[in-house]
This record gives sequence, C-alpha cells and structure tokens, in this order.
Amino acid sequence: FPRLKFILAHWGGRLWREGGSWPSNVWVDTAAAPLIYGGASSEIWDEGLSAISAERVLWGTDYPLALYPQKPATDTLSGFLAETKSRVPPAALNRVLGGNTARLFSIKPKQHTKPSRF
Repeated sequence: FPRLKFILAHWGGRLWREGGSWPSNVWVDTAAAPLIYGGASSEIWDEGLSAISAERVLWGTDYPLALYPQKPATDTLSGFLAETKSRVPPAALNRVLGGNTARLFSIKPKQHTKPSRF
C-alpha cells in the first residue's frame, strides 16, 4: 500500500533491524521510549535516527503514562523533552518535535511569536 501512510508506535519495535530499505510511507513515533527501552532509551535515539533518519521520526509521549516509574521525581513531559533535546541533532530537532507531523498531515505549522505587551 505505497500511498497509505503508516505510523508505527514505540519506534516501530526497531523493525529497521530486519534490514532492507525503510519505506517512504512509514514513520515511527517515540512514545514511551524510556519505559519500553529502559536504560537503552537514549541509545534508541542514536540507533533510530541513524537507521531511518530524523525525517521519519514523530515525537510522541503516551502522556499521562509515567515514562520514568523508577524516578518518581522526574516530570514525564519535561524529562522526556529534555532527553529528546539531548539526543536529536539541533538541525533535526524542529522536525522531530512537530515539523515532520505537520508535513505528514499537510498541516501548516503554527508560528510561535512572543505575546504582545500592552
């Protein structure tokens, strides 16, 4: 189904390890990476970005799922966002954090501006 767009949750279960080329109509999301991949969650970023490129990665969280159950003091969203920012190259960060999703669904990204002061 080459015209159908697929999003594989949870880094697609690392299907890239099966070999072959990554189909142009398949993306992965990052949801629950710290929970699923445990101590290797930071390594999944390196492996995934290398195998399929940042163009095919969509940031997802599975919020409000507790992604760091062994670290109750870690705020799920801010902790996962900090991990993402530390693992994704700066040139690809905006794409992973929303640009790819906007492109995938043909959504014009919202331009963030500073609020005006009265």
